Order: sequence, then C-alpha cells, then structure tokens
Amino acid sequence: MSLGELIEVLGGKLVQGRPDMVIAGVDDPKSANGLDLVFAEDAAGATIALSGGAAAVVLKPGCAGTSSWSPLMGIVEADHPRLWFSRAAKLLALPHTPTGVHPTAVIGAHVELGENISVGPGVYIDQVVTIGAGTRIEAGVVIGQYVSIGKDCHIYPRAVLYPGTTLGDRVLVHAGAVLGADGFGYVRDSKTGAYTQFPQQGTLAIEDDVEVGANSTTTATSAKTSSWSPAPASPALARWARAR
Repeated sequence: MSLGELIEVLGGKLVQGRPDMVIAGVDDPKSANGLDLVFAEDAAGATIALSGGAAAVVLKPGCAGTSSWSPLMGIVEADHPRLWFSRAAKLLALPHTPTGVHPTAVIGAHVELGENISVGPGVYIDQVVTIGAGTRIEAGVVIGQYVSIGKDCHIYPRAVLYPGTTLGDRVLVHAGAVLGADGFGYVRDSKTGAYTQFPQQGTLAIEDDVEVGANSTTTATSAKTSSWSPAPASPALARWARAR
C-alpha cells in the first residue's frame, strides 16, 4: 500500500513526504528499513523514530518539532499514533495463501467447506459442520458437530469448538481456546450436601470480528444461546478490509 492510501483509510495529515511512497510493513524504530512504518507518541520517541531508517513515521501533531529531518521520510500526524499504527499493521498484513485440506485431517459426514480454506494437520471436524470461505484452521483443532464457522476466520492450533458453537465472519480464535463448554452450574441438595449439575443446554455464538485469547474458555449457557460481540471498529477500516 502507499502512504497516501493508508491516510485515505485511517485519516491523519501528511506533513512531509510523498503520498505515493510504498509502505510494506511495520517495525520498531531501531530495526525498521526503508519500506517500514513506525510510530511515536512523544517528542523523545519522535526523535528516535525520525532518526532511524523507516520509510515513514506516524506521530502526534507537533512532536516532530522544528528540527530538519530527512526529506525522504514520510511524516504523518494523527491524534492517536499507536492506534493508527495498529490499524495500519492490519491493512499491511500479507494475505494467507490457502493450502486446502491436509491429508491427516479427519472430516466427518455432511461437512460443507467453503472456497480457499486451509485445514491443517491433525484437525478433527465432526459431522454436519459448515466452514466459510477463506477460513484457516491450524493443526490439532477439534470442531464438534453442528458447528458453523463464518468467512475469513482464523483458528489457531489446538483450539476446541464444542458442538453447536457458531462463529461469525473474521473471528480469530487463539491457540488452546475452548469455546462452548459447559458453564459452572450445580444444584445442591440441602439434605445430603450432594451436587447435581444443572442442565447445560444452551450454545455459544461468537459474532463478527471478535478475537478470542489463547487458552481461554468461553462457556455456553444453561438455557439459551450466549452471544459475544466485538468492540466498535473503524468503519473506514472495515470497508477497506471488505474491498481487499
């Protein structure tokens, strides 16, 4: 992407440099090269970033000061440089090349696989499962029956999706996460002190653009579907992602 395209999507003001400058990735100011973007949040950080080898730096208005910096470096001013940098990193991430279904994966009956998917080694997919186009499922993932996974999801190694779990589009599930397990619900007999598990009949629905942390557990509910939604995202960023 060019620096101008990033500004068009993310906002900000180009105060130095060419809008057609190519930006290939993001990096730390000390190791960045002539194709990288870096950021700074204060004057001290700006001095380090502007003295490095990056192609461009995004910083708070006024942080560049009055010193003379290399005229070849792009300088973008934004109110929240760290956020701008983070969103730029997503836009600059290289797209995944689909690999298809690995020969060691186990695929159950009546499984619908969308186009351009990747299913890694040792994946187990039970029967009556739907997986949307562009989704990537890494090694050792276990997917129970009646699970529905949307488009462009990424499920990292050894995650477990219990039966009936639903994922929306562009959901990231990090390694070792467990989705849809029974919640903690027990009924105590006051006479004997014994505990009996309350029926866990609900399912779990993860909506679009949610990221689930590594080794976390998100449980279903006892009687209905529990739903998790993402934090609000930049509308411009969402439009750009859909257009790619």
